Amino acid sequence: MLSRTADHLFWMARYIERAENTARMLDINYQMSLLPQSSEQAEQGWRGMLSISELTGEFLRRHAGVNPREVMDFMVRDESNPSSIHSCLRAARENARAVRDMLAMAAQPGGTATRAQTMGYSVGGKSGTARKQEGRGYAGNKYRAWFVGIAPISQPRIVVAVMVDEPGTGVYYGGEVAAPVFSQVVQQTLHRLGVLPDIEVQSQIQTSIPSEVESF
Repeated sequence: MLSRTADHLFWMARYIERAENTARMLDINYQMSLLPQSSEQAEQGWRGMLSISELTGEFLRRHAGVNPREVMDFMVRDESNPSSIHSCLRAARENARAVRDMLAMAAQPGGTATRAQTMGYSVGGKSGTARKQEGRGYAGNKYRAWFVGIAPISQPRIVVAVMVDEPGTGVYYGGEVAAPVFSQVVQQTLHRLGVLPDIEVQSQIQTSIPSEVESF
């Protein structure tokens, strides 16, 4: 699961980076097109941008010529262009959702941080445990425990990071020490923000009173 999560995070970052770079190139080319120049020079600028993105052939298969408005549309919101800003952000979102689902597994039964579960809210995150550094090495019995997570998983509103330095309870794993703190912070924060619960809470109130057996 760790390798899949890393893969999704890598491609999410790459798609966001590509969208950002495309937006910068479009902005620079647009600003340059506003300078006094001939129509041939302006067209050459837009052709150059398509060439840098290796999309000249794909663009010319769909359009008769290089028109600034059509190039902008093609590079920004054309869903059939996998390199458009819209397509890149959509791919980044899909990878982010895949990571979000994997993070939720850590707090579910069988995960490493079941104590991060919060009443009424779905949560997800990653626990961590590390030995503290002492001098040039690591201490034998001193630890730092982490848990970083988001909530609610269905529609994230907050990110909470908890670090416990040198837990003194004899237990030092992040899922055992930091996760319960995360759960309390999430519960109180979402309640204060007025976020409605996204998972059903089983009522503990008895709704029916058993009838008394008459004795004679």
